[in-house]
Amino acid sequence: MFARLAALSTAASLFACASAPVVDPSPPIERATGPAPLRTDALPPADSARVQPEQPRATAPPAVPELARFHAALRALADKKAEGHVRILWLGDSHGQADFWSGQLRKSLAQRFGYGGPGFLHLGYKNYRHDGVKLTIDGRWRMRPKRPVWIERQDDGVFGLGGLMMSGYADSPRVELHLTEPAGSGELAYDVCYRFHKPDDQLEITLGAERRTIKVGPESPVNSLRHVTMTASSSTNLAVRPIGRTDLCGTIVEAAPGGDAGVVLDTLAINGARYGTMLAWDADGWIAEVARRRPSLVVFELGTNEAGDGNPKFAKVADDLSSLLGRVRRAAPETDCVVVSPTDRADAEERSAKMREALQGRAKELGCSWFDAWQILGGQGAMAKLREEADPLVQPDGIHLTIKGYRELGTAMYTELMRGYGATAK
Repeated sequence: MFARLAALSTAASLFACASAPVVDPSPPIERATGPAPLRTDALPPADSARVQPEQPRATAPPAVPELARFHAALRALADKKAEGHVRILWLGDSHGQADFWSGQLRKSLAQRFGYGGPGFLHLGYKNYRHDGVKLTIDGRWRMRPKRPVWIERQDDGVFGLGGLMMSGYADSPRVELHLTEPAGSGELAYDVCYRFHKPDDQLEITLGAERRTIKVGPESPVNSLRHVTMTASSSTNLAVRPIGRTDLCGTIVEAAPGGDAGVVLDTLAINGARYGTMLAWDADGWIAEVARRRPSLVVFELGTNEAGDGNPKFAKVADDLSSLLGRVRRAAPETDCVVVSPTDRADAEERSAKMREALQGRAKELGCSWFDAWQILGGQGAMAKLREEADPLVQPDGIHLTIKGYRELGTAMYTELMRGYGATAK
């Protein structure tokens, strides 16, 4: 059993397979229609992004206690004094990609501090799910980069906030987004990211009865990331149709400015990702996207895939953590950080333990909070044991948890993040 996890969570026994199709049991929430006009926004100017010259890596902890600024932001929400959402970026691998683990953390925080919306969402990615969202995808799509977890530069390295771009190429590609969970009582904001490649590329966006077609021009030149911001008085369905070679780099959905502030957690996880995956992206382009989000907390949930490599360089992975945090702090100098341990692997038990040790030591040096999923799940050898139980707690590969296992980790993580918040923290 998950000895420590059981002490942190009272959830039922684990079941189901995280790779199996998931059907959201919640019925759609009907809301009034009435979209507002759309506007097109480019990336913010350099001064608003507050991007600093890149450093090789973050080498010193901030001069404040772990999570102090994140907790202060949550208190502002609780006291109804927040000027905007408290945003969290989750940089992860397959443990986070399906949004079971990160989704549970989002839900736990939202239940106490308010739900600001689902945050970042991929568009056109068929092998994808996210809590609180139903995506209907028609036609044929291709992904760029072709090797999304490769640790060397591909193309120009500009792939948006989530590191993936989708373009339709046949059978009338179209994606429609419907929210299955409410996000505040006011207007919703939809920030759609796109990139044109050829002069005849276009993007058609429909929000309720409002339709807009964006073409290549001075405000939307080729080979440049651009954003279209839309607001609506409800969770009216959003439909997006790329025309030509147009790439979609996702959308962000949250309560619009002036509405109810809450917690927004952007799940930015890719199956097979490593720290080096994110470092292979164009630094300035990705940093500008992070700066748009102004996160209060960044979660680094990586390292399990590196532990599975035949001869991992543990110190190099720790250095990659420092470098990635350095990029984040260029975009958001005041953000707090949490480093999640790699989990045990049945095929790499000793390497997983050594990877955990290397990352734990570096997290302490960097002033990041440490969430020890490895220890919570039972330590070295736990995954091999858990998968052999009559009601297995992990999948047959001995690497991934079941859906309920990820949900319980999310609950445990919420408990850990709230330590030190206050005497009334739950």
